Amino acid sequence: MIIAIDGPAGSGKSTVAQLLAQRLGFLMLNTGAMYRAVGVTCLSQGVDLQDSAACSQIAQDLDLEVDRDGRLLSRGQVVDMDGLIGESQGAAASRVAKLPQVRTVLVKAQQRIGERWDLVTEGRDTTTVVFPRAEYKFFLTASLEERAKRRHGQVTSDLDLKRLAEEIERRDRQDSEREASPLSQAEDAHVIHTDGLTIEQVVDRLFAVIGPVSGAPDAFSEGLMPGGGQSGE
Repeated sequence: MIIAIDGPAGSGKSTVAQLLAQRLGFLMLNTGAMYRAVGVTCLSQGVDLQDSAACSQIAQDLDLEVDRDGRLLSRGQVVDMDGLIGESQGAAASRVAKLPQVRTVLVKAQQRIGERWDLVTEGRDTTTVVFPRAEYKFFLTASLEERAKRRHGQVTSDLDLKRLAEEIERRDRQDSEREASPLSQAEDAHVIHTDGLTIEQVVDRLFAVIGPVSGAPDAFSEGLMPGGGQSGE
């Protein structure tokens, strides 16, 4: 089973997806982290973020995968997620995400992961491009002001709240207007406005839709890994 969550930056996708995956006993796939890994690697190697061929080669070379705990791996090694957090890292991710060749590489990687595991996954095109046939689709959104406040509390940044809101607005525009897989709301997605809601309340709303039919929480108690594989423990 695949549960896909889309939405703009700061809408709470990653945290909600992580908590929902834990509640269901599913693996969590953070697709945004994959783009951040490519963007950060391109920056560290001095690769032009507009060079589609070079950036897509970086994406291929990283050979991104996840382990059974949902940790992002590159060539079999756990990726340092702390190094992917920040506005500059997010901006780099947004730039490489505009490149069709990079998206082709990462979407194929994400779909391969989806063939192996029961997933909760999030991003900006997971319900429309990566997993258009997901059993459950959600679109999380919030006001620009609310999203800026959340990001201001999450990241170490020299940007004040107003400038951070402007940066998020620019990212929204860039993601929505990009040629390759733009951010959009799937017609069959459940829309959740998260202004004024705690993370737990948002998770409860999603679980109310999914929980009665998932049957997933018993998987680990029966010694099964997500996707039906046997646990190595």
